[in-house]
Amino acid sequence: MDSKVPVLTLWGFVFLAGLFTQGCSNNSSDGAAGSSSSPKIYVTIYSHNEDSWGSVVNAPADYVSYRNNLLERLKLIASHGATLNWQSDLTVLEAMIKYEPDSPKTDTNAKNIVRYMVEDLGFSVDPHGHLVYANYADLAYLIRQLGVEPSGVIGGAGVFDCGSDYLGFLSILDWHPVIELSSDGVIRGERYPASEWRPTILSGPAMGGALVRRFLKRRMVSG
Repeated sequence: MDSKVPVLTLWGFVFLAGLFTQGCSNNSSDGAAGSSSSPKIYVTIYSHNEDSWGSVVNAPADYVSYRNNLLERLKLIASHGATLNWQSDLTVLEAMIKYEPDSPKTDTNAKNIVRYMVEDLGFSVDPHGHLVYANYADLAYLIRQLGVEPSGVIGGAGVFDCGSDYLGFLSILDWHPVIELSSDGVIRGERYPASEWRPTILSGPAMGGALVRRFLKRRMVSG
């Protein structure tokens, strides 16, 4: 991977957040010596859907229900001053492209729900992919069809597996080829070959399956 491509992980943010809160905890609220204030915690939320959600969104009535529930959650998060990185896989994006033109938009400022969450609520939208039916650049293409530009967050990439390389029970995978990242830092589409997407942040580095269950099973077998 090109060293010029900036890719950060959620763990990096957690580490930095720890440093900042440590530094803030010794600050006084009014500058007086000996007084202390509670550190501020800046929170962002990210959520995702899966390519298996056909039964949730692939019929008009089902999509309306999904859309109403999504809109309720978006407004709830915004009402608390938090931000959201909304990540989507193929199935929901295709349903949005199909059904959003005819969806009522009185609650979304006359915009489709993806434009509303970005332009009105200040949220970000990005691909969440397990790369079964489409790669990240293909998902970025579909997001652009809904009128917004993905922010550069990689969602859904498997980074860990059970092993022993890290913390005694994890192995760190070489995820660059998994997400089809070229040496120039760009992912190019398969379904939509003209599509290109340059990711910048790896969010929620994950592993397939249930971590605790797989770890305990390994310990029982080895023990």
